[in-house]
Amino acid sequence: MSKKLLFSTLLLLSPSLMASQVSLNYADFYARMKVMNKGNYPLIDLAFTVPETQNCQLKNGSISTETERFPLTFDASQRLFIPFDEKLKSARALINLELAGEGQGCGIGMQLRVRTLKQEYSGYELRNISNQMNEALKQMQGFPMKYFAKPISGLNIEFIGSENGAWLDGRYQTIGKRHELSNEEISQIEVLKFDSAPAVISPWVMPDN
Repeated sequence: MSKKLLFSTLLLLSPSLMASQVSLNYADFYARMKVMNKGNYPLIDLAFTVPETQNCQLKNGSISTETERFPLTFDASQRLFIPFDEKLKSARALINLELAGEGQGCGIGMQLRVRTLKQEYSGYELRNISNQMNEALKQMQGFPMKYFAKPISGLNIEFIGSENGAWLDGRYQTIGKRHELSNEEISQIEVLKFDSAPAVISPWVMPDN
């Protein structure tokens, strides 16, 4: 296990020497989104992303059934915005991705993230975020492994720039592009304010010894 639980590979994409299209079953994505929709997780979201590397350049995307085809939206970070739709699952829809580059080592990443990113969080909000991430990860383990799911060690906070700062209960500290906030810190925080809003807040899991 890596030091930070940033991405858990969902599906690997076939390598290619030229731009190619890969089709994946929509049902695999639907099953994971269903866990989020069944639970009470208003503060967090589930993100599917194609890793940003030279070999994994996303050019286009679509969702198709036997009779229809729809555009698939993605952003500059190659996050896929996949709709949660029972009809697409019943129609055995496919997620179609057109890739440029060699495609070596490409995959789909799955990551829990804070839904609304802000410049300031109360300790109460951070503890609620942590609790919701723990519960969602536990449910995604599947029976019977969910009863042995390891709790997160805290929150991983990522920024766009390399130099950032944060006010922790009135005490200012300089932080880098990525900062880990431990469970112990979260339990004691009253107010956390950043110089600028983070780009991503996700679970942080320490490796097993």
